[in-house]
Amino acid sequence: MASSSTSSLNLHSLPKASSGLSQWRSGFRYELLGSSVSRNRLVVSPVVILHRSPRLPAIKAAYNSDGGSKRSRVYKESQAASGFPNAKLQQIASSVLPLGSFAVVTFVLWKVVEKFMSPKSPKTSAGESKSPTQGVKWSIGAGTNLLQGFAAKVDREAKQRLNEFAKELRSFRSVDMSGCNFGDEGLFFLAESLGYNQTVEEVSFSANGITAAGVKAFDGVLQSNIMLKVLNLSGNPIGDEGAKTLCATLMENSSIEILQLNSTDIGDEGAKEIAELLKRNSTLRIIELNNNMIDYSGFTSLAGALLENNTIRNLHLNGNYGGALGANALAKGLEGNKSLRELHLHGNSIGDEGTRALMAGLSSHKGKLALLDLGNNSISAKGAFYVAEYIKRSKSLVWLNLYMNDIGDEGAEKIADALKQNRSIATIDLGGNNIHAEGVNAIAQALKDNAIITTLEVGYNPIGPDGAKALSEILKFHGNVKTLKLGWCQIAAKGAEHVADMLRYNNTISVLDLRANGLRDEGASCLARSLKVVNEALTSVDLGFNEIRDDGAFAIAQALKANEDVTVTSINLGNNFITKFGQSALTDARDHVLEMTEKERGRNRSPSPDPEGMFAGMVVFMVEIGVQRRRFQIWKQKLVQMGAVIEEDRVTKKVTHVLAMNLEALLDKFGKERLLHFKGRLMLYQWLEDSLTSGEKANEDLYVLNIDSEEVDEPNKSLPALSAGEDQPSTPKRTKYSPDAGEFKGLESQSNTQGSPDSPTSCSVPSTSASPGEGIAEAPTSPQSESTSVYKPPDLNRNITEIFGKLINIYRALGEDRRSFSYYKAIPVIEKFPTRIESVDQLKHLPGIGKAMRDHIQEIVTTGKLSKLEHFETDEKVRTISLFGEVWGIGPATALKLYEKGHRTLEDLKNEDSLTHAQRLGLKYFDDIRTRIPRHEVQEMEQLLQRVGEETLPGVNIVCGGSYRRGKATCGDLDIVITHPDGQSHKGFLTKFVKRLKEMNFLREDLIFSTHSEEGTDSGVDTYFGLCTYPGQELRRRIDFKVYPRDIYAFGLIAWTGNDVLNRRLRLLAESKGYRLDDTGLFPATQSSSGNRGARGTASLKLSTEKQVFDFLGFPWLEPHERNL
Repeated sequence: MASSSTSSLNLHSLPKASSGLSQWRSGFRYELLGSSVSRNRLVVSPVVILHRSPRLPAIKAAYNSDGGSKRSRVYKESQAASGFPNAKLQQIASSVLPLGSFAVVTFVLWKVVEKFMSPKSPKTSAGESKSPTQGVKWSIGAGTNLLQGFAAKVDREAKQRLNEFAKELRSFRSVDMSGCNFGDEGLFFLAESLGYNQTVEEVSFSANGITAAGVKAFDGVLQSNIMLKVLNLSGNPIGDEGAKTLCATLMENSSIEILQLNSTDIGDEGAKEIAELLKRNSTLRIIELNNNMIDYSGFTSLAGALLENNTIRNLHLNGNYGGALGANALAKGLEGNKSLRELHLHGNSIGDEGTRALMAGLSSHKGKLALLDLGNNSISAKGAFYVAEYIKRSKSLVWLNLYMNDIGDEGAEKIADALKQNRSIATIDLGGNNIHAEGVNAIAQALKDNAIITTLEVGYNPIGPDGAKALSEILKFHGNVKTLKLGWCQIAAKGAEHVADMLRYNNTISVLDLRANGLRDEGASCLARSLKVVNEALTSVDLGFNEIRDDGAFAIAQALKANEDVTVTSINLGNNFITKFGQSALTDARDHVLEMTEKERGRNRSPSPDPEGMFAGMVVFMVEIGVQRRRFQIWKQKLVQMGAVIEEDRVTKKVTHVLAMNLEALLDKFGKERLLHFKGRLMLYQWLEDSLTSGEKANEDLYVLNIDSEEVDEPNKSLPALSAGEDQPSTPKRTKYSPDAGEFKGLESQSNTQGSPDSPTSCSVPSTSASPGEGIAEAPTSPQSESTSVYKPPDLNRNITEIFGKLINIYRALGEDRRSFSYYKAIPVIEKFPTRIESVDQLKHLPGIGKAMRDHIQEIVTTGKLSKLEHFETDEKVRTISLFGEVWGIGPATALKLYEKGHRTLEDLKNEDSLTHAQRLGLKYFDDIRTRIPRHEVQEMEQLLQRVGEETLPGVNIVCGGSYRRGKATCGDLDIVITHPDGQSHKGFLTKFVKRLKEMNFLREDLIFSTHSEEGTDSGVDTYFGLCTYPGQELRRRIDFKVYPRDIYAFGLIAWTGNDVLNRRLRLLAESKGYRLDDTGLFPATQSSSGNRGARGTASLKLSTEKQVFDFLGFPWLEPHERNL
């Protein structure tokens, strides 16, 4: 039974909002009076509460017949009709106005007096957003139409309210004063509170009757304010003159990042002033100019500003009069702009020609546009062609809105063809485009192999039952769509049958919109049958406006009761024909679902804090930088449960401890100067981890982060961009899992000649300086640095991880890498689990733990063993092949051949003539290679290598990747990654380095040695695999050297740090964006003559640091010790 702290079952209507996918707004809502349940409710009552519903702006701009410049806006009302006939306005007015006007005026006057005489409302607690709109709307401007008897009192009350508002501006971070009607005079009074204000960061003065004269109140105020980041003046008629005054003021402001000027009567002259502001102001990131009167001339001015401004991120121009000429002008500005990420042009009637120009400009755009809104722009199939061409080329666009155009089936097919090549768009709105079954079938085919699109809107298109069938057949087993909107699509009951069948198999769709499809009881019953089947994804279903009666309601209610694992928390049945009997059945179902939810919540409820717990008396501030979100939440929860108090916002005088992942994270968050003045303790998270593991507070002195004012510098985050590397093929490196360390160790295939980024390479020299911005890491210089990289998961479930580790090795030996990898992914999840696993219910929502894996865990927890492993261990063939596969250099194919030759033991293999020299060495030193290397030995060998390397080539950089860099306590081998900062001196270094190490008797046996740096082949990477000995010992250790040119070093460092799970995710993410990633670079994927994508191009992207690679791929930055995924 899924639980949610805010779950609700809602049966109300949510008609289509004008902005496409960005918002949902309620229209008519049915509510069940007297049945309110705290945070859990089912709304089904016939009592109608009318909510104001937004209109859908078709917003067409047209010149008058006389050729003048006057425009008119035409709005298209939502198709969500209420079902109630409208009375003639003239008839009502003529009969009630004479008497009614007097009654209304008297009533309003009385309510105003009552409001002002009522007691003051309680103040908002500090830190909350304060909105005074809950009180009466009032005005202190000239011409106040109040009776003289109490006008003076109203004026005093008004001024008192202004004083309260001014106090709020000095007390709260976010203040909303929308719709208070205080006009220009009130703004002059309030503006003074913004000068030198050190508190408020966001303020809204929208809809207050402020004019151009009132905007002058900001002069001399905003210039001195360095805290305000968001200023909202929307809904005030400031016009061009007000825009000019505001822009002149903001020229000298260095804090405001978001400026909202929607519906402010700004025209071309005002846009010109805003353009001049953008040329000179480098602080503004978002500017909203929706629903103004900006024409071609204004668009031209803004385009010129885009050429010079490279800090603006979001530009909102919805509902203006740009037209084709405006789009053409804007396109030229976009060509030279590198910063814009969102462009909103909804309702500008740009047409096909404007679309052509805009797409050409975006194709030449130097930036990375992520969101494009072209809704309601009179775009036909011809314009869709231009959009499709841009989609094919775009690598950054994630959100595309084409809502309420007219692209038809032909346009839909063009868009679908483009989506087959695009690997970035996650949300697309094609609603209201006159698309039929043929067009939606093309869209469905595009989803077949697309795992990127998660939100699809095709509502308001007459796709019918056949279109629903085409879409459902694909979504049964393909795609990754989570939100599917099919409202107003005429699919009828037959289409609902196809959708219901799809829901039985689909495991991704969470939100489903089927409003106004004429489903009736038959369609509702089909959907109800699918609700009886366990579906872990579906949470919201909208069935409003479907002519559903009691029979359909009964079927849905029965389904909700029948499925105890139902995850649906919202079902909308508003605007149907359900009587009190159907409502009663739904109410019972609601109560049943809520009861089950509460039971589940009770099972999952966290224990209450212990005031005398282990961490009692501590006030902790937690630095989130470098910590995985889920781990951060677990640590936070444990601290609170055991008596600590968490300071969320800032470090106050009460804070006794600041916890951070490492020194770099601490400096990144606060800076050196602030830390030097902190009186409490600066601690590593490792202290918390060790305390939780041992059950008692660890000695704080061992985990302190020391800040020395003379030695500690801020992290350096800049390195120059370097040139691209060349193409180099890589050969997969076979790996073996070691239960002792929770990792793989080297196991080369017979034909292998070099390692690969796929290997999670067991060991590396630790690097504490490998910060997000640095491409070259250095050795640790202090115990604190060393401790920051130590990885010590709780590992309270070794009974499970050891068995899974054995299965990994067996499946690897059998050549079944996919099965092996599934266990490999599960181990870190189980290893990090903070408590001992006693039931698989504890793992229900953990990543990487599927049903089959949970069944294995249940068997292990219950019986202490796993029958599958016992079967493998008693099978002679499996046991023998697995044993042979542990010999370095012997892969699954070779192991099978050796078994078929009759070999059964390692002793048998000593007489096998077919073994290579490397395999014989692997056999000879079999026990040595399998022995784990203690962390302190790795550190000492690292220091030796760095010393010899510096003697051989001054300035050379030597870093060990893999499990040691990831913080593991022991290693299987050493994987050394080498480069030189000058980009040239690394050539020929490896030969000299190996020779020197052999002279020292450190390197003992060679396995593989290949050099390419001097010839420039294979991306110029030199490779050495061999066996070494720790000084004073004869025990052989596996060691690999990889020497990379500086310009591809970051890719090698990522690849040889691992782990396998992370490398795999990064590769798949790169492929989804049209690239190929390996240890020698990130290459644009090319398309073969057969049409298959996959081969990599010849030039790598220029990314010089690990963080730059993570950022480009859109993957959250992970410090090396956080990469044990």
